[in-house]
Parts: sequence; structure tokens; C-alpha cells
Amino acid sequence: ASLRSIIVNVSLLLTLTIYLTSILQIGSSFNGALLFPARTAPIKVDTGTDLCNNEVGDYRAYEKEDCMRQYTEVDLNTATSTQSEENGSEVQLATAYIIYMMVGSFFKSCHAQSELRINSLYVHYSEMRINSQLSVERRVEWDFSERFSEYLPVFSESRCEASVHEDGDKLCIEFNTGLERLTAIIDTDGQYEFSLAE
Repeated sequence: ASLRSIIVNVSLLLTLTIYLTSILQIGSSFNGALLFPARTAPIKVDTGTDLCNNEVGDYRAYEKEDCMRQYTEVDLNTATSTQSEENGSEVQLATAYIIYMMVGSFFKSCHAQSELRINSLYVHYSEMRINSQLSVERRVEWDFSERFSEYLPVFSESRCEASVHEDGDKLCIEFNTGLERLTAIIDTDGQYEFSLAE
């Protein structure tokens, strides 16, 4: 009876160990997936910061030269069509996260005024189809780098704070360095417009 009891106890201990290991692995995977989007293209992060604390360093899926080569009229059509197939408000919120992520990467660092708000936007971004994500990201990076090409060296040496607020049915993201205020206004269909105030 004593031997049987030992065998039962060892068996229960092994089962409990396997169960706890599985829970830890699942929890670790979930936590890691919460803030970082999946990618089919390499991402460069070289400043030692990440999106867990909403500090965006050099976080770009495409270098400018590669983006310029790949961003063709076909890509523009794809970005527009894939956006229109998504729910309007979802596209607006997902596009806001993409603008926060891509535009923020042009600065030395970018800190979110409200981490909760950015994480909320990321939820909508994560529900966007991968091809839609990539198309909009290419479009945002292309538009921004072309529109503000002369300011890029200044941005790369500046720290900024990003804030999000509503203006009627539009969503606004402001990147404030203390000297410049860059604003992105996003329509309900995901179309956006940049402006810069010095």
C-alpha cells in the first residue's frame, strides 16, 4: 500500500508540473503577442526601446529606399481597396495606430501620453488583415517621408510625445517635440492628412 501511495503521489506531481509549465508557456506567448504585431518583413529596432513602454525608436518595417522601390501605383490601389473592405471605424482606429507606429519611428524616441489609448488602438490594428496592415504602413511611410523629407534629420534627433483625441468624427494624433507640433487627422474611412506647426 505504501509503494502504491508513493507511485500515485509521484504521478500527481508530474501531472501538476506539466500543467503549470503549459500555463506559463501560454501566458508568456499571450503577453508577448499583446503589443507586438506579427510581421512578414524584418523590423529594425536599434535604440534599445520597444512598444511595451510606448517608446518607439527606429521602428520601421521598410527602409526608405526599399519603400520607394516597392511603393507603386498597385500598392496604392491595394491600400485603398483593402481599407474600404474593412469596417469604417475599425479602419480609422487601426490606421491611427499605424500612423503612431510609423511616424513615431522617424523620431529619436516617441512616448505616448496615454499608454491605455495606444494599446486600445493596437487591438483594432491587430484585427486588421496582414495585407491591409502592410499596404497602409507602406503608404504612411511613403507619404510622410516625401512630405517632410527636409525635416527628417531634425525629427531623427528629437524626442516627442504623442497624444490622441477626437475632433467630431475625425481622429487626431499629435506629435509634439516642444518646438514642432506634427498633426495627423484621420477620417472614418482611414484617409489621413498631415500638417506641421512650428
